[in-house]
Amino acid sequence: MRPTRPDILSRPLFILALGLLLFNDFYLKYEFSNFLTGILSDIAGLFLFPYFLSSLLVKWNKSIYLGTAVLFIFWKSHFSQDLINWAQSLGIGFNRVIDFTDLFALIILPISYRYFQKQLSTEQKINKHLTVPLGLATLFSIWATALPREKVDLNLVVNAEYEMELSKADIFNSIQAGHGYSYTLDKNLSDSLFYLHFDIIDESRINIMALSTIIATDTNKTKIKLNKILYGYITGKLFGGVDRDDIKHCKSVSAEEFKNHFELNFIHSIENGKTENIYYDNKEIYDSYQKK
Repeated sequence: MRPTRPDILSRPLFILALGLLLFNDFYLKYEFSNFLTGILSDIAGLFLFPYFLSSLLVKWNKSIYLGTAVLFIFWKSHFSQDLINWAQSLGIGFNRVIDFTDLFALIILPISYRYFQKQLSTEQKINKHLTVPLGLATLFSIWATALPREKVDLNLVVNAEYEMELSKADIFNSIQAGHGYSYTLDKNLSDSLFYLHFDIIDESRINIMALSTIIATDTNKTKIKLNKILYGYITGKLFGGVDRDDIKHCKSVSAEEFKNHFELNFIHSIENGKTENIYYDNKEIYDSYQKK
């Protein structure tokens, strides 16, 4: 068995996964940021990472795939928080959300492993000049999935109310859940407290998490009350980190301005049927997952 097989990086499924990861992380996440784009990133990354590393260390491929599974589970748990805090103290930007539904992405590992094993048994003539850019693109895509992100505490009371000519069920069916565990329509219809997520559309890259009350007032009418702006999440650049000016800008936005952003980017998005950039979480379920 040859110690390295960089030639298998040029195989179709690997290139497809690489293109999907880059397209998702540099376009889809900004245009349609939600649970689906998050899980798509995990699936593509879990296909790529062990495959790429195993092509360089062929004899260790079984250990690499097993180690990838263990590392992913650790990364998605609260046990990794101390490591992330240490890295951020050194100026290294890492970003992840504790969400155990993301572990669904582990299903791709055996598929990646079987594909890797199949490629080992086949030889193809390739342009050797392709292997280096493909390897560099893979390293770049894996690093880019952990763009630096900083959480800014806001805790601004707003208390703005909006009545919509839609049933509560229609509203939840039109908005994506932020995490897979919030796709619980029956419970959402009986509960009233939710975390709503929307973007501030300006020169900064800020996603807002707000506490809201959603109550059905009639068969086809629903009241949405914006109670409080809780946090702003600022995504930085791959090599530049989080811009301090963006943090200052986020902290300087008034309650009235947040209300206007919510009305424009959340309420009007629902009314116009353009809900790609907004999502929700059931407060009770979200809080219970964060405590695990």
